[in-house]
Amino acid sequence: MTAILPPKNDEVFKMLFGDEQNTDLLVAFLRAVLPLPDDDYAELTLKNPFLPSELFNDKTGILDVLVETKSGKQIDIEIQVANHAAFKSRILYYLARLFGNQIGEGEAYHLLKPVIGIVITDFVWIADSVAYHNVYRLHDAKSGSVFSDDLSLHTLELPKVGEEDEHTELWAWLEFFKAKDKEELEMLAQEHPAVQPAVRKLIRLSESERARVIFEAREKARRDALSWQYETEMRIAQSLKEGLEKGMEKGMEKGMEKGMEKGMEKGREEGEARAQQTIARKLLELGRPIEEVMAVTGLSREAMLASKN
Repeated sequence: MTAILPPKNDEVFKMLFGDEQNTDLLVAFLRAVLPLPDDDYAELTLKNPFLPSELFNDKTGILDVLVETKSGKQIDIEIQVANHAAFKSRILYYLARLFGNQIGEGEAYHLLKPVIGIVITDFVWIADSVAYHNVYRLHDAKSGSVFSDDLSLHTLELPKVGEEDEHTELWAWLEFFKAKDKEELEMLAQEHPAVQPAVRKLIRLSESERARVIFEAREKARRDALSWQYETEMRIAQSLKEGLEKGMEKGMEKGMEKGMEKGMEKGREEGEARAQQTIARKLLELGRPIEEVMAVTGLSREAMLASKN
């Protein structure tokens, strides 16, 4: 039996929802997530997922699936299987770029259309909420008054989806992304007709040699990237360790050198002082005037008296 390609893999996700031939799947999924007017779904247009750069050194942005509704709303759909420290910042950057890139210099701000982000994660992303679907928009933290709906973010967290949750269409879609085998998918499709077309398409996709080659190449690239990252981190850690050890060694050597220098200097100073005191004592024993002895040895009167003892 052919193994099912994982729909939460970003490449498989794009083959399912980023293909113009599968617009019906995209509409069905979006309807389960977003309460938009029916007219918005009458005409969906898949857009270039590469965010345009205005300057040659602008950071490149590559979205998973970018779609425009009939009224001009921009919807960015992202799926992420592994968390990383800058993921939230990356999503905010994408949404801000999508919003700002709608108009050029001299164009009116009223031309800006709402931008909606949908992020599906295979990890717990929103730690302070038990809900698997959260919606964020600009609002006042005290009164709840909404400042603007022009920027909004929907988070969908697969690990939070449980059998005890209400079996809505959205629940069924998230179970679809979690499915591990054909039997599980077919049972889900039988109970929830809304996901049946997606299940059939995924099964056909899993049987496609071309789709498998793309998926396996993507997975190999991901593993290679993780391996390279790990090796790089290990090399950096080793370099830091060696640098620290060398630094400590040098520091100890330098400290010993300084200690020896200080000790020798102090010993030399003490030896010179004792020698001058000995000379002073001999001169005083010979009856030389104390002022003369002070001039010869450079010692103070107090030192003179100490040298006599």
